[in-house]
Amino acid sequence: MTSSDVLMQLGDYVFSVPTAAYQTLRLHAEYRWVQQDRLATMPAQQWLGPGRQEITLPGIIYPHDATLYPDGQGWRQVALMRDAASVGEPLMLVSGLGEVWGWWCITEVEETRSGPTWRSLARKIDFRLVIVSYGGEPR
Repeated sequence: MTSSDVLMQLGDYVFSVPTAAYQTLRLHAEYRWVQQDRLATMPAQQWLGPGRQEITLPGIIYPHDATLYPDGQGWRQVALMRDAASVGEPLMLVSGLGEVWGWWCITEVEETRSGPTWRSLARKIDFRLVIVSYGGEPR
């Protein structure tokens, strides 16, 4: 794999065509305002600051494709995501262009296997990874 193959890296996990390519990146950012009631006039909004940021990465893996997975590890990609999540620590997120997005936490890993073949190996694995911004530097 070359650096041009990398879509994004979360901790030690690399999203790329040879590992797991996400189909879309959905960023949801909240901005917190709270209503302040006022006597004899309309309520005003008070800015509290930025809120939660969440990224959803759905993707597809074809684990039997020997050109993408010459080491035969295509079927292990989602398990590697779960392993990264189970450590319970924030992970640095960096885009394939080198843009540092900061520290993020894996909150969901979803896997759907379809087209089972010999010994239940899937022809296709759909995945969805949800990460949230850690909100600072880890200790």
